[in-house]
Amino acid sequence: MTTSNRTTTPSPNEEFFRYTSGRWLWDEEQQLQDRHKVFNVPQLKNIAARAVGADRCVSRTKLAEGFSYGSIYFASDAVEGAVPASIISDCDLELKEELAKTFTIGPSVDRGFWNKESSAMDIARGPCMDQSIGRREIAWIKKYAVPKATDDPLLVSMAQNNPETHIQLLERYLRVAPHLVDVDRQLACSTLWHTDLHSSNLFVEGDHITAVIDWQGVWAGPLFLQAQPSRLVNYEGEMLLQRPDDFDSLDDDRKAQIKQQISKSTLFQLYLMETAERNPVLAEAFHSDHGKTRRLPVEFAGNTWDDDIVSFREALVNVQRISHWGELGIKGDCPINFTEEELKTDLEDANGWNEVQDFFDSIEGLVKRDGWTHNETFDEALEFLSSLRKIDLKNIKGKERESFEKQTRWAKG
Repeated sequence: MTTSNRTTTPSPNEEFFRYTSGRWLWDEEQQLQDRHKVFNVPQLKNIAARAVGADRCVSRTKLAEGFSYGSIYFASDAVEGAVPASIISDCDLELKEELAKTFTIGPSVDRGFWNKESSAMDIARGPCMDQSIGRREIAWIKKYAVPKATDDPLLVSMAQNNPETHIQLLERYLRVAPHLVDVDRQLACSTLWHTDLHSSNLFVEGDHITAVIDWQGVWAGPLFLQAQPSRLVNYEGEMLLQRPDDFDSLDDDRKAQIKQQISKSTLFQLYLMETAERNPVLAEAFHSDHGKTRRLPVEFAGNTWDDDIVSFREALVNVQRISHWGELGIKGDCPINFTEEELKTDLEDANGWNEVQDFFDSIEGLVKRDGWTHNETFDEALEFLSSLRKIDLKNIKGKERESFEKQTRWAKG
């Protein structure tokens, strides 16, 4: 056997290929690997120059990155399976005709259809999305899902670790998905929606937004699935619009929490009021009956193996519940059914999941549920979780302590 001492020279464009917008406190190597994307930088510069009528690109700067790509194509690319794009709302006829000639809507190139082994799989990628997602996940799990060892500290639950459990839930999803997207035509219209609208993706001059970037994750999908308030204004906590009567007697930390809660609640309410006045159809999508009941199964179906089976199962259970199914306005019996034993298991798992979610909601802005934190808050987040770990280790004993110590070893201070 021979060996070589040659080393691969790093690309001068490596900074552009790597994810650099934040850190993960756990599982960081895999997270970064999933987001590492190599592309042709010189060709991108040429395209950018031509797009603005310039001879060449004189400099390049990396901005906040994303890791998925849109499903809107140039008609000249002749993408297989693509259909002409069209504007259905009122606008100039010439603009409608020009758009239909220039753009098409084709198979999804969302990261979920192309990362890891999915890129080499012969799977349907749309443009219809609801069932394509479920079939993709079933195909991937059957071929590539590898259960963790039972003593793995990252093992969440036995259900999460069982490929057959995932497949059974996804097969139920496929039976119910066509009913979930059967809504009023106005709410089902194909809509372009920016899914990552935060401050880093907005260019502002004075009091005007001059540009919005990071459109590569955009796809043309049903309005009721797309419509979610931007993270700039969205607030899912308890609404609070005025200070409580005992505000002055509270300690400073609690006062700060209440002020922040009032600020977020007020901003979100103003956003909803403005939306109702300026865009009534969007407001209807926000407030449609059981909108989450329809949307969440589609949203959670996309990555149950690496993400969380509990939230996906809970979303399907909500669909099955008689009160929801009847109020969805769908004729006939619900095509999926969960036994009493399954509902009991779901309730037990959901309670534990909700406790964890409540914890991460309480440290919103510092650490996300998957361990992500901003570069500048990484040290603070690690110190915070390390302190919690030390406290918990003092209060538990025996096998419970041994298990907890193993699961949180990454957080040693």
